[in-house]
Amino acid sequence: MFVQRKFVIILPLLVMSGIPLHSIDFQSTGVYPHPLPDNLFRGINFGNSLEAPAGEESWGIYINETDFDVVKQAGFDTVRIPVKWSSHSLDSSPFTINETFALRVDEVIQQGLQRNLSIIINIHHFDVLMVDPILNKDWFISLWEQISDRYKDHPSKLFFEVLNEPRGALLSDDAKWNEIQNAAIAKIRETNPTRKIIVTGNFVSSYSTLDDLNLPADDNLIATFHYYNPLDFTHQGATWTPIQYPIGKRWEGTDAQKNSIVNSFNMVASWSFETKIPVIMTEFGVIDHANIDDRARWTAFVARTAEERNIAWTYWDFKARFAAFNETTQTWIPELLEALIAPYSPPSLTTIIPSPEESRSYLVDTNTNQNNSLLSIPISVFIIPILLIIQVRKKQKSNFIILVNKVF
Repeated sequence: MFVQRKFVIILPLLVMSGIPLHSIDFQSTGVYPHPLPDNLFRGINFGNSLEAPAGEESWGIYINETDFDVVKQAGFDTVRIPVKWSSHSLDSSPFTINETFALRVDEVIQQGLQRNLSIIINIHHFDVLMVDPILNKDWFISLWEQISDRYKDHPSKLFFEVLNEPRGALLSDDAKWNEIQNAAIAKIRETNPTRKIIVTGNFVSSYSTLDDLNLPADDNLIATFHYYNPLDFTHQGATWTPIQYPIGKRWEGTDAQKNSIVNSFNMVASWSFETKIPVIMTEFGVIDHANIDDRARWTAFVARTAEERNIAWTYWDFKARFAAFNETTQTWIPELLEALIAPYSPPSLTTIIPSPEESRSYLVDTNTNQNNSLLSIPISVFIIPILLIIQVRKKQKSNFIILVNKVF
């Protein structure tokens, strides 16, 4: 079993120093997140369709076969297809999935695979599991038994994602979520011994809960997280969020705004390196209420920050409220397409996260003169954070914390 890790963090050490965190150059040590499969890199979600509770098109979105051509031609290699299986199955044993609905999912999967796209399917909006995990665990496992058996002979470009955004009653019980997710993995492995399975942390798939995962030893796992920070920008004007954020929030790409994103992704990259589990960000995006230039600026920065850390992504979404594609005009929103499908430069030999040894040298090695040396910072800047060194759980983590791999 992978041992749950409690990382040592330092609160605003570098923030107080005034050094732009995204510009720090950690010298080459070969420290990278675990590599992803070659066929999983830049993707998009076909959301608000097969996961709509009342069925496809009930939220106004239908998946057309030509949609896969549009996505492929634009330069994407992956499509994530959220599916609300629970709305199309019996709610008591044997929890049989409706065959007509399953055939529609078959059709959509095949349309993507025929175009050599990687396809991710999941269990989406399984709300009853979030209300009563114990009562509905058998239903959840039965769904995966049926899904995995149905697609056991499909090519490896079909990926299974265990669950979208655990929440509700699961939030207060990481052990229960680990138990349920691991049971689903075991059930899938009965018929799909080597298929890639995408797993998630708790707390609506927050990046900060990855280190609470307790996963089986399995070389074919990929972890996911969702990224919508800051929420008052990405979800401004949304009507379904617990807090209604006013329209008009800007994201101008200041150092502070960028640093917040970089710090989050460095935490993910460090976790991936330590656990040897690759990572994909299966959702990120900005609602269409936001200024289009700000949407594009944020989207480009998040996508490039992920790519620099070998983190794949699937943008949310294709043609719904966070759309990159205009369904009416049948054209891409140019600012967003350019932000997403930018020329790709593989990560250089310069790492984006420090090794444990390198982290130590940045803090205590007084014999090394680095370009971004911390030695010129007043000693008080060191003393205050040292007094604040703590081990925290996910509920206390925030965007400005800096992960340092076992510094001490």
